[in-house]
Amino acid sequence: MKFTTTKFAITIFMLLAYVAIISQAIGIKNGGYIAEFQEKHKKLMGDLRSSIDELDHRMEVFKKRMAFYHKIKATV
Repeated sequence: MKFTTTKFAITIFMLLAYVAIISQAIGIKNGGYIAEFQEKHKKLMGDLRSSIDELDHRMEVFKKRMAFYHKIKATV
C-alpha cells in the first residue's frame, strides 16, 4: 500500500513540475527559446518514466520477498 501512495505522490510532484515548466514555456516561447522548453520537457518525462519504473521494480522485489517470508513462516 505504501508503494502505491509513494508512486502517486511522485506522479503528482512530477505533474506539478510539468505545469511549472509549461507556465515558464509560455514566457520562453515569447522569447523564442522553444528548444529549451522541449529539452526540459524531454528530461522531465524521462525522469517521470524512470521513477515509475524504479518504483515498479522495488514493488516486485518487495512482493517476492514477502512471499518468501510467508513461505518459510518467518517471524520478527
